[in-house]
This record gives sequence, structure tokens and C-alpha cells, in this order.
Amino acid sequence: EEQQRKASEKAESAAGPCCASEAALNATNLRLLRELQSTVCDRVWNDLLGRWEGVIPRAFVRKNAVHMHHFREFARENGYRNR
Repeated sequence: EEQQRKASEKAESAAGPCCASEAALNATNLRLLRELQSTVCDRVWNDLLGRWEGVIPRAFVRKNAVHMHHFREFARENGYRNR
């Protein structure tokens, strides 16, 4: 996993989109979701959906800012919210 992270960081530093292909984007979303699930998050009750939602910590957002434009929607679909 460490090699994957280093490879993705190297790819991110290159000019262009954060994820080179749709497969890379999906892999990044899944990796970030696993990382987020292993993080202790505050939880907020969603009256509209009738369920608890995890709040993405600011440190996580800062650390992964390059991917937040595509990860936020993926996280929302998996029961997390930005604030």
C-alpha cells in the first residue's frame, strides 16, 4: 500500500488531472473511503434520510485536497458529509 501511495503522489505532482483514468479515479475513491472509514469521525443525524452520517474531518480534507472535487460525491453516496 505504501508503494501505491507513493506512486499516486508522484502522479499527482505531474501536470494534468489528479487521476489519469476512470479506473484510477475509482481506485483512488475506494482507497480514500477505506482511509476515511478507519478515521474517527463526528456523526450527525440526517432527518431527511433518517440515518446517521459521518462528517469528514478537516484534516482529511486538507490532506487529500487534490481529490476532494471527485471524492466528496463518492463519500456522500457512502454515508459521509463534508460539514
